Amino acid sequence: MPETTPRGLTGLAFGGDYNPEQWPESVWDEDVRLMREAGVTMVSAGIFSWALLQPAPGVYDFGWLDRNLDLLHDAGIRVDLGTPTVVPPAWFYRAHPDALPVTEDGVRLEFGSRGAICHSSADYRAAAANITTKLAERYGDHPALAMWHVHNEYGVPVSACYCESCAAHFRRWLEREYGTVDGVNEAWGTAFWGQHYAAFDEINPPRRTPTVGNPAQALDYRRFADATMRENFTAERDILHRLSPGVPVTTNFMTALSQCDSVDYWAWGREADLVTNDHYLITDGRRTHVNLAMAADLTRSVAGGAPWLLLEHSTSGVNWQPRNPAKAPGQMARNSLAHVARGSDGAMFFQWRQSRRGAEKFHSAMLPHGGTETRVFREVTELGAAIDSLAPVRGTRTEADAARAVGLALLVGAEPRLAPQRGPRRPRTRRRLLRGPLRPPPHRRLRPPRGRLVEVSPCRRTGPVPDDGGGREQPQGVRRERRDPRGVVLLRHRRRARRRARGPLPGRPARRPRPDRRGVLAPAPGRAGPAGRPRRRRTRRRRVDRVRGAARRRDRVDVRRRPHRRPSRRHPAPARRGHRLVRLHPAGRRGPRHPPRPRRRGRPDRPARRSAPRRRSGAPHGRVGHFPVRDQPHRHRCQGAAGDARHRTADR
Repeated sequence: MPETTPRGLTGLAFGGDYNPEQWPESVWDEDVRLMREAGVTMVSAGIFSWALLQPAPGVYDFGWLDRNLDLLHDAGIRVDLGTPTVVPPAWFYRAHPDALPVTEDGVRLEFGSRGAICHSSADYRAAAANITTKLAERYGDHPALAMWHVHNEYGVPVSACYCESCAAHFRRWLEREYGTVDGVNEAWGTAFWGQHYAAFDEINPPRRTPTVGNPAQALDYRRFADATMRENFTAERDILHRLSPGVPVTTNFMTALSQCDSVDYWAWGREADLVTNDHYLITDGRRTHVNLAMAADLTRSVAGGAPWLLLEHSTSGVNWQPRNPAKAPGQMARNSLAHVARGSDGAMFFQWRQSRRGAEKFHSAMLPHGGTETRVFREVTELGAAIDSLAPVRGTRTEADAARAVGLALLVGAEPRLAPQRGPRRPRTRRRLLRGPLRPPPHRRLRPPRGRLVEVSPCRRTGPVPDDGGGREQPQGVRRERRDPRGVVLLRHRRRARRRARGPLPGRPARRPRPDRRGVLAPAPGRAGPAGRPRRRRTRRRRVDRVRGAARRRDRVDVRRRPHRRPSRRHPAPARRGHRLVRLHPAGRRGPRHPPRPRRRGRPDRPARRSAPRRRSGAPHGRVGHFPVRDQPHRHRCQGAAGDARHRTADR
């Protein structure tokens, strides 16, 4: 039975991705010296080196990797050796162009990036098995080998291919899952819109259609794509187990909530010897600390509560987000130790030395472009010392104290997260549901104390759900079901479920009503107010029209309707002259007074006729303009009945 922890490590893992092929061999000695200075104990190598290890069909060059592994072993640094099957070489694609993936629009992607793979291609599977066998035969018993690293981030950036090879593979998968084509018709509901199939040969992948396609077909195709990638992983894993026994095999997951849409990591966790995870924070997110905590708890759930390993995160800014700010001082250490506190047996980064060329040359690293005299490298060295002092916690299990404190657990799964992505929906539906696990439970008594660990359990397909005790059946979209002596609490993916639950939990005393401002006891939430009147809902104040607001800010005119408000530098008091509003210049002096408008001649007892204000978006310099409003504009309190219509003030 293979090991479940990196071989040869006595403490926590600390290091990052090491790509020596990007640098001349004269730099390798300096790399090893600085690694020892920073406290590095393990590095990941060979992940993107297929083109160098096999420069031509049947030609192999392992000399440079031999020298690098020996150098790392002499320094006491362990190696997480990767199988470079994530990027096949260019000669492979030239010989097998059908191994390139095809999008749902029918566009075949080209070589020049990473992850351009059709996982159903027989040629790719044979080539991947061949290079994996060569590596296992050569380095299976190398003293520096700590574990095997298969592929890299399955499902990113290509999670599904829609070529003809995948179509044939998809039909075989459907026949194995449903048995007959009638079972497919029943499961997909093909009677709707006349999508009935008479044979498996008529079924194609859910390619682009004139309008919304069959959501059940799309969901099944996502399941098929996940199963196909998992088949490739297990094929390489079995080769490594056979030729390198006793060495754990892993692949890096991405359990962050915005990146785990295409892979069922709970199924993958049962196939990997050691669960590892990559986690990158979205810098523009408002709750990044919550995302970090939830991703770590999800990874621990995928590992079944066993220790796992953080295999990648960043020392500072990344390069693939709209904004890539640097991390604040101390933020890197705080994030790394937060993962360790939630079950990780180490903290590793991407990458060791920052690249000079390529797509990620601006991605931060442990050794940045500025070298050792930088804040990032100093913090890396301090973090390495802190990680080394935590060696006694290696291999220990992390228990969810919040689950013991308030009986809180979350049931999440991959299939419930895949379903809302397909079919008609509002634009924000998918994002709202994906943020569901980040939201606190709707009832205050179920909310755990902040900073506590939460037990996360996988939720497959829910069966019959009991009612809530009042005779009402609960919907099938249950996110968590917790049975205890106090009753059954159900949290579901519903918009109204995010509100506070009405009434007390079963077995708990009701809350005492709180008095309102008048000292009267307020009714229970959701019930009628005093004298049976319905409670008024709080509504937001109407916002001022943007055009009017922009013009008012441009003219710098104070038209407040609350004269009791104390003037300030930001809100000066309006200057009045002859019952007219006068523009205040930035310097505080008054502008020119508007000349009076001559009155129309007519009968003295008849008031002057007002003309309709002109519609314009702003007023010239030094004047107060009129702007379009929906309702009848109100006059300023200083204007008389015969005042000038040009100086009316629109209602706020």
